[in-house]
Amino acid sequence: VTAIAFLSLVVGGIGINNMMLVSVTERIKEFGIRKALGATNQSIRIQVLMESVGLCAAAGVIGVLIGFSTYELLIFGATKFVPNLKFEWIIDPFALTLSLFSIIVVGVASGLVPALRAEKLKVIEALRSE
Repeated sequence: VTAIAFLSLVVGGIGINNMMLVSVTERIKEFGIRKALGATNQSIRIQVLMESVGLCAAAGVIGVLIGFSTYELLIFGATKFVPNLKFEWIIDPFALTLSLFSIIVVGVASGLVPALRAEKLKVIEALRSE
């Protein structure tokens, strides 16, 4: 199960990395304007990383909610067919903490290359691009 979860995180991270690379490519002029107005390389890097983490956070929260709901619904359904089973809400704080940590790590890792690419743009080249 751990290998499947890790593989899912890797595939999701690659997908978010591709989305962020496309986003940076489409917004070259925006980054050029920001740099021309005085934005530092660090502020541009932080912007792209925060967008990536935000995207991962949204996807992660939706995934956790769907997974938790599906699990609890299956357990509830099983209690209707097996009389010896009792339905209880089970929330594991360790699992929630681990999933939050994984979301943040995947967000930062998948946004790192696009953030570095956006930060290294030259102002004149970025403003010239169409």
